[in-house]
Amino acid sequence: MEKILTSIDQIASRDQRKVIIPDGYTVIGERAFEDCVWLENVVISRSVTVIRCSAFVRCTALREICFPRSVTSIRAGAFWGCTSLQSVLIPESVTHTGDAVFRGCKSLERVEIPESVTEISDETFYGCTALMRMKIPKSVTDIGMDAFRGCSSLLSVEIPASVESINWGAFHGCTSLVNVVIPKSITKIGNGAFRRCSALASIEIPDSVTEIGDWVFNGCTSLRSAVLSASVTEIGNAMFHSCKSLSSVVIPDSVTEIEDLAFWDCSSLVSVEIPDSVTKIGRSAFQGCTSLESVSVPQAAHWEKDTFKNCPKLKITRR
Repeated sequence: MEKILTSIDQIASRDQRKVIIPDGYTVIGERAFEDCVWLENVVISRSVTVIRCSAFVRCTALREICFPRSVTSIRAGAFWGCTSLQSVLIPESVTHTGDAVFRGCKSLERVEIPESVTEISDETFYGCTALMRMKIPKSVTDIGMDAFRGCSSLLSVEIPASVESINWGAFHGCTSLVNVVIPKSITKIGNGAFRRCSALASIEIPDSVTEIGDWVFNGCTSLRSAVLSASVTEIGNAMFHSCKSLSSVVIPDSVTEIEDLAFWDCSSLVSVEIPDSVTKIGRSAFQGCTSLESVSVPQAAHWEKDTFKNCPKLKITRR
């Protein structure tokens, strides 16, 4: 029989620093501990199976949480804004974590995710600015939208060969991320997935990837080289916009369109060979590429008046 703890007032006063949830309760209800700003430690009984949405939202002093192996589900925003929370060990009993579970936990440095979890939900670690490393378990197939957005201290992330998609903005603003290995299991990389990863130095996208969104590497100012999948058919809008260090890019024969702003302000790019498969080059695609000296373009390719605007050194060769 389900027994819900709907409020801290049922078991303790709101100014307590430590709370022990007694046996018998099976569910910690929505917003049960909302804004308990004095709470530092919570011990959850082994009878609890579900932690509902926003259960501990904005418990800004909460430093430690111990999950018993009875817990199977931690729902959306359960620990959103717990700004003092430093480490989390999720037990193997948990099969689902909701969106934004640890969003804004800016002191969170260490997280262990079990292999019972199959996805990193949307915004799970959004704004966890102290998180430095992340090992994603081999059970995960999907990295959600904005999952690690704004994790500005994240140095490395291990993406296993089980992952099939990296969604919109997944690593947006991970400004310390230097290297990412994209496994051959990946088929989709969403819009802005690595946008403003300003320390990222190189990227190689395997041929398994058939879809790459817009703005994916926009603002990756340290990116020097990029190898694209031979399965993609277009280079999306602003894909490499403002990649000021980009000096080498390999455009595969599968590409038919280079979209608007694709290489805008790539001021270190010296030469580009555009394959015969390309029929369209969009507006401002190479605008502001001030070091660009030579571009080899197929006869069939069409481009706009401003495609190569502000490229003072450029010589275009038709072939």
